[in-house]
Amino acid sequence: MHLQDMIAELGREMGIPGLALDENGLCRLVFDTKLVVDLEASSDGKVMHVYSVVCGIPPENREAFYDSLLAANLFGQETGGAAFARDETADEILLCTRVNPDKTDFRDFVNQLEDFVNHLETWIEKLSGPARAEADKGGEKPEILPDDPRFLKV
Repeated sequence: MHLQDMIAELGREMGIPGLALDENGLCRLVFDTKLVVDLEASSDGKVMHVYSVVCGIPPENREAFYDSLLAANLFGQETGGAAFARDETADEILLCTRVNPDKTDFRDFVNQLEDFVNHLETWIEKLSGPARAEADKGGEKPEILPDDPRFLKV
């Protein structure tokens, strides 16, 4: 299945007609108003990168922090086959995986995306700590949806 066809079919199934990669090869989905997942075509268009920011990197205890992420990465046991990576520019941790549309049928893609979102949510909760939990109790929610039509609420 072609990458654009896979995303268009995802849009039809999710009730988002016209879902497609933008001119930069990117499609952003937002699940439950808080889980931002980017779908991005590789430069050759043969692979789709699926990724999301999990958290910022803490200024202290980085070694223990990285150690826990590396342990979770082992064979993808705690990440559903996805992997953690560091965005050096933004100083953030990403959860990422790849989909090869030519070797993945649509149903497998949907299952992989659902699994990715479930693991993303788990890790955001694990790594956000008590400060985030307190902010959520107080009703404060970070604004993550810019007024950009490419950012789709799911």
